[in-house]
Amino acid sequence: MQTSSLTFKLRLKVVNGARKRPYMLVQVGLEYRYMPPVAKLMEIVKSGTPGQVKMAAMREHRFPFLVKVSNWNRFNVNKGGTLVEKCCHFFDLMKLFAGANPVRVMASGAMDVNHKDEIYDGKFLGEAFVPESIVRFGSRADGRDGVQTLKAEDERIKYEGLHHASNYLEHLNFLPAIREKGAKTPAVDLQDGLISVATGVAAQLSIEKSRFVSIEEVLDEDNCEAFT
Repeated sequence: MQTSSLTFKLRLKVVNGARKRPYMLVQVGLEYRYMPPVAKLMEIVKSGTPGQVKMAAMREHRFPFLVKVSNWNRFNVNKGGTLVEKCCHFFDLMKLFAGANPVRVMASGAMDVNHKDEIYDGKFLGEAFVPESIVRFGSRADGRDGVQTLKAEDERIKYEGLHHASNYLEHLNFLPAIREKGAKTPAVDLQDGLISVATGVAAQLSIEKSRFVSIEEVLDEDNCEAFT
């Protein structure tokens, strides 16, 4: 995980450098926030209807990694680990739903099924229902009959493409910050990106070391204030 640590230090350098240039506008591409079903569920949570959030759980059922340029996404040395590359978006959503930054991380993982037959240059490869755009919510007291189902749609979307047009919506969200020349700050800044990546790095270290990993362990002590 030395490469992940080095990469993370470079990210900290970027964040600290941006703080010295407040005139710069930077928005991080954590576009999953803008998927209509996720945004609708977040709206419900923020309304206070469910009460205080005690736990956030997510599941993703997806195909194996796509083939990309020079197969860069197959190796930890290039991306810091799968939980950094693929899951930083989900860690960002969990932070939003919980309304707090993570303190420590525990993860498990292995490569027992996918990509086992792939060789590169002699190296072996070591509840919002998003697809249906449906949101369901209800209270334990009301039971199954009290569950409400909503269809989450955004009238601004003319063509969904990939990710339910969330990348289009995030650009629409960024436009006011550009047009108002600093009067409005970007909704997703470098701090949000740093937190999501730090969680992924901690998860990768947890798999490697088979133990909990604190966020402070990932961050340099001198930079821990950047995470608060």
